[in-house]
Amino acid sequence: MAGMKLEIHEEKLARGAEVIARFGKAALVRQTDGSWQLRGGTEEDRLSAREWISLFLHEAVVRCG
Repeated sequence: MAGMKLEIHEEKLARGAEVIARFGKAALVRQTDGSWQLRGGTEEDRLSAREWISLFLHEAVVRCG
C-alpha cells in the first residue's frame, strides 16, 4: 500500500451519482440507488481501489464500468 494514491471526493455527477474517492484515474462512484461502481483508470489504479475497498468499504459490492 506504500504507493497508493487516494483522493477523497464528494463530487456530483450527472443523475445525482457521487464520486467518493479517486485512485489515480479510477473513480469510486456511489449511484443514486445505493450501488457502487469503479470507473476508469489503469489496472494499477483499479488494483489500488480494490485494495482500499477491501479494507475500508468491505460491505460494498462494486461493479466495474
